[in-house]
Amino acid sequence: MVLVTNHVNSYPRPKMKNIRPYDLAFKALPEDFFVHLGLEMIPKDEVNLAPSLIYNKAS
Repeated sequence: MVLVTNHVNSYPRPKMKNIRPYDLAFKALPEDFFVHLGLEMIPKDEVNLAPSLIYNKAS
């Protein structure tokens, strides 16, 4: 599920000095990779890790 992937990988990781996995991936992988898979970074203040993320979108 791309929506969940985008939110999880946009969440800053305290153990990684608050760097988001997408920050690292965007530096290492070509842009086509993200476009082709429909992956995008969610702004930090909009990341939703609650179950409501998928339940609200499914309705």
